Amino acid sequence: MSILAFAFVILSCLNVLVLSGKTLVRDFNVVDYGAVGDGYTENSQAFLRVWDIACHLVFAETANMIIPEGMTFLVNPLLFEGPCKPKEINFKIFGTIISPKPSAWKGIDSTQWLAFRRVSGLIVDGYGTINGRGSSWWSLSCKNNHREACITSAPTVSRIK
Repeated sequence: MSILAFAFVILSCLNVLVLSGKTLVRDFNVVDYGAVGDGYTENSQAFLRVWDIACHLVFAETANMIIPEGMTFLVNPLLFEGPCKPKEINFKIFGTIISPKPSAWKGIDSTQWLAFRRVSGLIVDGYGTINGRGSSWWSLSCKNNHREACITSAPTVSRIK
């Protein structure tokens, strides 16, 4: 009998939330999924894990992927792909996301670093920083440095398709 009463209470609460028109919002902090914000540890898998959970969330109108303040997250090139189930996916940057050094890109497609594809309702906001290490790439550019070892293409920091 107590299981039925508990189920009734839970279903009633869900019904009230749905009928009240309240927007259900879920927050996902990358640190809670294994990211280490020390500026040196590679965090791509934690970022993709959070994206996968947030993107496939069924009972939420908005999913927030949170990059917390006071931390620096090194990530390799990432593709955040949809379509996603929530109406809005909010990529909230309060800390710093940093790309690998140019020397670490050997053998990696350097045309893009952070890419979003087929994601409706994407919002990227916050007061944090996206650091693509631009000055490191500029010093290696064939345009600025006419050596044999110069590079012709540096990564695009972000691409949204």
